[in-house]
Amino acid sequence: MTIVEAVAVKRGVHQVKVNPNNTSQDSSGGPVKVRKDLSLRWHSSRDCYTELERDINAAINILKRAIADFKTVGLIVSACGGDSDSPLLKQEAKEMLTGFQLTLF
Repeated sequence: MTIVEAVAVKRGVHQVKVNPNNTSQDSSGGPVKVRKDLSLRWHSSRDCYTELERDINAAINILKRAIADFKTVGLIVSACGGDSDSPLLKQEAKEMLTGFQLTLF
């Protein structure tokens, strides 16, 4: 058991391992991959009109992968009656993550 797993058990939260591959290049606004050098810190996709910081884009993609994994095994449903693409993502993300811990592997 890893330290992260032990902390999750101690806190009574579910831990989900999420594959972080391509999360900064996949666009969080649509099914588009935007190749960029590591030095480029801004994500810009003309295809799906997504403009935001590279790390924020990656975080949204990681959250979406975790939510998809939960839905696959039937552990969570949509929060606030919406989906993760809504403008209320920050509020939804906060509510969806209550009682869950994400881990990159």
